Amino acid sequence: MGVFKHSDYRTAIKQHLVELKKAKGRSLSFAALAAAMRVQHTYLSTVLSGNGHLSSDQVFIAIKYLALTEREAEYLSLLHEHNRSTFAERKLILKKQMDQLSSEHLKTQSHAPSPVMADNGSDAVIAFYLDINALFVHMFLSIDSYRSQPEKVREQLHLSRLAFEKALDRCEKAQLIHRAPDGIKIIKENIHLPPDSPLFSAFRVAMRLKALELLQNAQTQNDYSLSVLYSAKSDTQQEVREKFLDFLKWVQKKTQSDRPDTVFQLNFDLLRWSR
Repeated sequence: MGVFKHSDYRTAIKQHLVELKKAKGRSLSFAALAAAMRVQHTYLSTVLSGNGHLSSDQVFIAIKYLALTEREAEYLSLLHEHNRSTFAERKLILKKQMDQLSSEHLKTQSHAPSPVMADNGSDAVIAFYLDINALFVHMFLSIDSYRSQPEKVREQLHLSRLAFEKALDRCEKAQLIHRAPDGIKIIKENIHLPPDSPLFSAFRVAMRLKALELLQNAQTQNDYSLSVLYSAKSDTQQEVREKFLDFLKWVQKKTQSDRPDTVFQLNFDLLRWSR
């Protein structure tokens, strides 16, 4: 989670620099950071070990040296103020701001952004997201072999001709595909429904039900399912979520460079039972 997993700005700076050193080598060092701050290496080492505090200017230099993102920089600055504050009311305000930044960082679109196709009041887009068949038809049509023979999509999804035609119509009205005499063309391929959309809850349930339908009817040896129940610290849940988002970035990069030949569904739930 980078700086977001830390509750002490000194630990955040120390561990982030260690991680950068592993990735980039000797060009980064605690001695060089101390020189940038115009302090002795031993002084910086003492402070980062938990004895004493850095000034706001020194934290600013650390942010620049570590090349933190805007959101990471804001979080570290707030964390520095939070650690140094002695007023309980102010600490609560700072903690709330930090939690908001951390929450935004853990959103899917912050790590693997796709063009957002929110409902934005459009009847056509709402109808598309509320018809789970339309979502699957759209994805199958991203594959050349299915786009050239749309009937194969209908057969693969076991849809009636009426349901298939309705799904195609909803894809077209949502401006995701264009049907022409010479065939179907994809207008938009990678789309994303943000979790703050009022459609998201219904969309999520429909996707899970579709997965269950496949599991019950035709699971193959290439399918993989995993369900784990575990207990852990609350901070661990955030780290698990971060790891998954890193994986999602890899998936997006990999799939966008592929010439697809099949459709997959990937579900991930990180649910907290003890609330």
